[in-house]
Amino acid sequence: MPIANGIRSKSTRLIWLVVLFVFLQVVHLPLRAEGPALLIDGQPVLGQVSDIASDWTVTITGKESRKIATSELVRWGYRVEVGKGPQVILADGSVIVADILDLNGETVKVGIDFNRFADASLWEDAIVPLHSIRGIVFRPPGDAAARDKLYYRLIDRQGSEDHLLLRTGDVVAGVLTTSVKNDAAGVEPNIAIKPAGQQEPISIPLGKVAAVSVNPSLVRVSRRTSSSVCIGFRDGSCINVQKIETVDGVVRLSLVGGADLRVDCSTFYSELCFVQPWTDRVEYLSDLKPIFYKHIPFLELPWEQQIDRDVSGNRQRYEDRVANKGIGMHSSSSLAYDLLGKYRRFDAELAIDESAGNQGSVRYRVILYKRGGDKSTAYQSEIVRGGDAPIPISLDLTDALRMVLIVDFADRGDQLDHANWLDARLIKAK
Repeated sequence: MPIANGIRSKSTRLIWLVVLFVFLQVVHLPLRAEGPALLIDGQPVLGQVSDIASDWTVTITGKESRKIATSELVRWGYRVEVGKGPQVILADGSVIVADILDLNGETVKVGIDFNRFADASLWEDAIVPLHSIRGIVFRPPGDAAARDKLYYRLIDRQGSEDHLLLRTGDVVAGVLTTSVKNDAAGVEPNIAIKPAGQQEPISIPLGKVAAVSVNPSLVRVSRRTSSSVCIGFRDGSCINVQKIETVDGVVRLSLVGGADLRVDCSTFYSELCFVQPWTDRVEYLSDLKPIFYKHIPFLELPWEQQIDRDVSGNRQRYEDRVANKGIGMHSSSSLAYDLLGKYRRFDAELAIDESAGNQGSVRYRVILYKRGGDKSTAYQSEIVRGGDAPIPISLDLTDALRMVLIVDFADRGDQLDHANWLDARLIKAK
């Protein structure tokens, strides 16, 4: 009888643990992320980030605590995407997920709108200059491809006017003239825009607006530097930060684009899920100019290589994660880079993009040309199919002068062969 009671007691505890876990996920209470840290020397370190110092020393706590300079770190954790909530898209590609408290011709105020009974923002109220913003998405599409299309529409648009992108698909062009303010519960704010040639602005209810695209000619694009770090959070925010400091329990992040964001220290580390430094020792292929690209269509449809996107022009996705950097290629294609003997190693993760579902199948190859005219196949994969886990590769580049990446057909011709070289990077010697 006591044994039976003990079994029931253990079963009851297990059930309650499962219920508690589900409850925490639903209400989104902090659960610290524990992910792999990938060092430049290739070593993985498992643990959670428990501190980031102002000199960019990262403390990773697992079985033991370890301090790692960001100059020795490729990345920690994984970038995630959440397809809900207003999003501010900065000129450098950063994304701030937060309520829009005020929007006018010069600044955007972000933070928490207490009149909305929705998920709270990470951030304390902050002012972001409009010249550092590409656009604001009020209602992200539920479909990932549609979200990407809207994101890149804002990032890539040229012109000299502000645009309101309406939920109907229509566009109203002009100059933003008055604020968006959430002043009272139950009162829907408006956005006012003055179209060219009209004397008076027109006012449009915010509920009819999908996104705002800021006048591209006024946007100042700030480039990341070797001392900046990309930091991602579980709400989908992912920002390029040039300075971090913690004062009185509050983490202050100075963005590459010029704004400052503040967040409670405990919230910062419980919501943190991704750290990717931009360091001089790592060069991503997507930041370099290739010397040639060639695609041989299986039938007649040509495909271009894509930079930091999959071959369909969307974000590179795998296992419900998003890659910050990478090359997208389609079978059968080859892409070549001059190395000039400058690099020690080539690292990447190989996977068919999530957009292909469980379809698509390719073989990856890497050809190296070395001093003295030697040419060799440095790597050849087995067949990689849609749905397979990413395959890590690491190749010695000693004396390598040129590298060619090749994606070959496998099963069923080139059907959905959306091949990604995730975080494809060249490692310099110290």
